[in-house]
Amino acid sequence: NYIERRHDIGIGRTRSEILFTPLIQPINLGSEFVGEGVRANISGWGGLTEDPMGPFADDLHWITLTTVTNVKCKQVMHPNERSRITDDNICTYDGPHVGACRGDSGSLLVANGVVIGAVSWALPCAREFNVLVKQEQLNLMNFSGGTSEVYPRISSYRPWMMEVMSRHR
Repeated sequence: NYIERRHDIGIGRTRSEILFTPLIQPINLGSEFVGEGVRANISGWGGLTEDPMGPFADDLHWITLTTVTNVKCKQVMHPNERSRITDDNICTYDGPHVGACRGDSGSLLVANGVVIGAVSWALPCAREFNVLVKQEQLNLMNFSGGTSEVYPRISSYRPWMMEVMSRHR
């Protein structure tokens, strides 16, 4: 759903069987809930800057990010976007300008050799914004440190994914 940004996940089917090699291997889909503080990697050939006309990567880029709770995710998200974060999402946050960028959508978020998310949405390139946010201790602070990134939580969608894949083998 584009408006709510929910269920931003899909499954592709190849025309031919994938030939596995030492460099091309299958990966497991996460089945367990992943909480905060987990280090995970994304990779992609997305934009190198926030500029919509800017260059894209010629080589595969990757970055290690840290998962955060959905409470923290909402705290560091633009106020207009907070209601779109649900239990079916997993978020990362590592500060301004640290994360996926234009063209990285669909890239996998991988922790310990398991897919836990797929790049879905955020303000591009963890762009900064200034806003007052409420901390858990209910004090106010001025926040301008980039936004969290939001991914479909694979463990939430795994039953559906497995069912679809079993029908189309």
